[in-house]
Order: sequence, then C-alpha cells, then structure tokens
Amino acid sequence: MFDSITLGPFGAPNAIIDAGLLAECLLFYRRVRVVAGSQTLKTLVRTCGADELLELCAMGCLEITFLENMTAITTVETNVGACHDLTTISSPVMTFSRTARVIADEEGGISSRKVKRIFDGFMKTVKRSEYDREILSGAGEALHNRKYLEGAVRRSLSYLVPEYTVPNDLFFRPQDVPKIGIRYDTNIDFAAANALYRSRPESADSSLTPALLLAHITTAEADIVIASRNDSEFALDPLKSLIVSSRMAEILEKSTAGKEKLEGFQEIVVDDSRSIREAVNSGERTFKDLIHLVDKAQKFKDWLHKTGEDSLLRDDYLKSISVTDWADNLPPKSLRFMIMNGLGIVAGLTLDPVTGIAVGLGLNAADSFLLDRLLKGWKPNHFIEGTLRPFLKK
Repeated sequence: MFDSITLGPFGAPNAIIDAGLLAECLLFYRRVRVVAGSQTLKTLVRTCGADELLELCAMGCLEITFLENMTAITTVETNVGACHDLTTISSPVMTFSRTARVIADEEGGISSRKVKRIFDGFMKTVKRSEYDREILSGAGEALHNRKYLEGAVRRSLSYLVPEYTVPNDLFFRPQDVPKIGIRYDTNIDFAAANALYRSRPESADSSLTPALLLAHITTAEADIVIASRNDSEFALDPLKSLIVSSRMAEILEKSTAGKEKLEGFQEIVVDDSRSIREAVNSGERTFKDLIHLVDKAQKFKDWLHKTGEDSLLRDDYLKSISVTDWADNLPPKSLRFMIMNGLGIVAGLTLDPVTGIAVGLGLNAADSFLLDRLLKGWKPNHFIEGTLRPFLKK
C-alpha cells in the first residue's frame, strides 16, 4: 500500500490536475507519477512552479510523463447515419520539446540563463510517451461492446446531465459499417439532453453528442492501460470512475482503497487541522512549502508502505505509537541524566579529553524530540505532531 500512484487527466488535453490532490499524494505515497499532455502540463507548472516540480523529481518523489498524442473520435455522415471511429491526433504543437520551450520562456522571463536551466531540466527529467497500438486496441474493442457501452453511457449521462431522465430501457447498439466506422442505434433523446447540458456555464461551448460520450468512454479505457503499466494505484476522475465501474471493479477497488484510508486517517489523526489538499488549494501553502514537508516525510511514507492491505490506517497508527518501550517507564529526569552521561562517556572514550567534554556539553542541549528519537527510534507520530500539524495550521 502507498507505494506509488498515477495521476492525470491523461487524454483530456485541457483539463487540469488538482494541485491539492497532487500535494496529498506526494506526502503519503513514496512515488507519484503524473501523466499529462501539453496544456495540462503548462497549467500544472503555472500552479506549482517549474523549480518546485523539478526539485520534487530530483528527490525521487515525483515522475512526470508527457503524452505526445491524444485519442479522438472521428465522425463521418453517411446515408445510413453518422458513423464513428477511434483515432489518435498529433501535431508539432503537441510535442514535448515545443511545450518545454513555452514553459521555460514563461518561467524564465528575461533571464536567458534561467530559461536554459528550466528547459534543460524538463528535457532531462520528463519522460515521453504516447497512445500506442496496444492501448488503442482495448479502447477500440469497447466501441463494439454493447453491454459495456450501454452501462457506460447511462452512467455518463447521469453525471454530465443529471437533470435528463435516462430511458429505463436504454439501448445503444453498435453496427459496423465496412471501411467507414460504427453506426449506433439508440433511444436517447440527444436534443433534449444537449439542451440541458449546454445550459450549464462550464458546458456552454460544447455539445452532448454520441461522439462526446464515446470519447469519454474510449479515453477511460486507454488511460487505465497507461496507469496500470506502472503497477501502481491510480486516481480516476468521477466520470471515468463511473464509466468503468461495471467492468473494472477490482481495479477501482485498488484505486480507491488508499484514498479512503487517507481520508479516515486525516479525519481521526489530524482531526483539528485542514486537509493537505485544502491548505495547498487555498494558496496558504505553496509547493515550496510542500517540498520541505515531503523531505521530512520519508520515514512516514516507509511506514505507510508497510501497513497491511486490509488494515485500518488509523488503527495501525494508534497501535504504532502506543507501544511502550523500556525507556518509557523511567522517570524523565533520571532518564535524561542517564542518556546524557552515557553519551558523554562514549564521547570521552572515542575522542581526546577536551573534545570529549565539549561533545558531552553539546549533547546536554538536545531537545526532548531528538532525545525521544535517540531512545526509542522513529515513530509516525513524530512526523504528524512535529511536522504535519504545524504545516496545516492556518
């Protein structure tokens, strides 16, 4: 658990990645992979900062993969009706080198040295990928799967236009038209559904059509393959979760298990503080602040990774901090005296007398938190109480 997770809108080129969600994943997962296209990566850099993202990548906490093409649904009008098919789109504007140049120019400003540093940093750090034939084959098969399509279309309509009454006997029947594409016979009233869809401000510039529904469905299929190739958990947006829920129950269980545990953990253990996501999205904490927090969280993430698949995270946490070591039963003053004198003796044996005395005096100034770590080793509450809570305070 909590080893790695994949984030991203993947095939949705103009969508954004929630910076607060990214911050939470960076804190709790040992490795976070972001998959993005041109516009999404530009927006992410503007939100988080180029230097901050590159530093997180250098720390080994973050990996960025850039998609140099995108999936699309083509539509051809014929004498038997509209026919659709799956394809990919690419262009010079969508290449990573072009995107990295735009990012470097924006972030570097008039400083040519900074522009070069950011450009070289992204070119060296970001991995390139694309929707390949293997990925498209699975998405293409979905276009012919009537049972899956009808369930996915029903869920998509309920999410995109909840005001529209989906027919109880909804059908969405694919029919191959040789050398052209696939024609779909359906009883959905797209005129009525589209009127409701376009009444929303965020949807005013688009139209609800069979092609749009098919684009959402095939993109979800392709994106699951991309995320699964890294053998990681992955975060799905609400619509994609609905689309694949009927046939990907096991994958969805894996993708939501960590999220549910984290929500319960934050609610119980960090109950009087804001969530990390809220702290970042509100602007009160920046990704520069987050880098320091992520750096302090390494042992905490190792502890998270060792928790069992079926365990309750908050119970594991409480159990781990409730274990009583032999040192816990000693009176505080005698304990401090014993440990400091013991360390002083060791220093005197291993160093010359003058240096040994100096080191012994220096050790007497150690704070209680350091002393606790020396005596009993690291525990997850050290990170929660000493680092996370102060970060989340308003």
